[in-house]
Amino acid sequence: MDRFFFELYSDGLAIWDDEGAACDGRRGIEARARQLVEKHAKQHIGGEAPVSVVVLDESHTVIATAIREGHGTRMAWTSTRVG
Repeated sequence: MDRFFFELYSDGLAIWDDEGAACDGRRGIEARARQLVEKHAKQHIGGEAPVSVVVLDESHTVIATAIREGHGTRMAWTSTRVG
């Protein structure tokens, strides 16, 4: 499995991911990104402020972004290289 990095941004806050996580394809990446968005929204900002998680591959190229606005999370892919 490839390793991906999940960097979180919200309301002036940036949390860098130095370790990354092994994910199995798009489904694994999307599940991890959505989990981080929801967890952060509930624990740290009361669920109202926009939250985004930028996903980078091992060469630190942005491949996707998970964005939470209001009560929904959407995933935007910037790379077709991930299977």
